[in-house]
Amino acid sequence: WIVELNQKTRQYWSKDNQLLYIENVVMPL
Repeated sequence: WIVELNQKTRQYWSKDNQLLYIENVVMPL
């Protein structure tokens, strides 16, 4: 899987460029 971190969103991509899962990442600084 390819993981992209976009601010508050974690996106998991498979090898065929298909979006499998989007996880909301909320972390206190």
